[in-house]
Amino acid sequence: MAWFKSGTINLTNNSDIVIGNSTNFDSSIQRGDILVVDGKNYEIDGVVNSVQLKLASPFSGGTGNGVSYGIVHTQSTVAGLDRDVNTMIELAAEIIENGIEGGDSAYETAVKNGFVGT
Repeated sequence: MAWFKSGTINLTNNSDIVIGNSTNFDSSIQRGDILVVDGKNYEIDGVVNSVQLKLASPFSGGTGNGVSYGIVHTQSTVAGLDRDVNTMIELAAEIIENGIEGGDSAYETAVKNGFVGT
């Protein structure tokens, strides 16, 4: 998923609220996504409304208005990881069931070595 970079933001030192200017924050921004400002990362707690975000902890940078930013969506990363892990599990199950091409299955190997009765 692409970065969210619409508009600019106003930030206040030691505040957990981010005010947007022409941002239109929406449900694509999720808890755990990362707000990037001047190369520093801040975890997002959630969207308050279309022009406000709540951070998981207060902003530690300097107060500023009209600041450029980016939001990195972390949920798509989790979904991708979930998909990849499920694919690996399916491949492992196939190898256990059928063996590697040209070889015996795990069950056949266990029978040949006396670990399973015939």
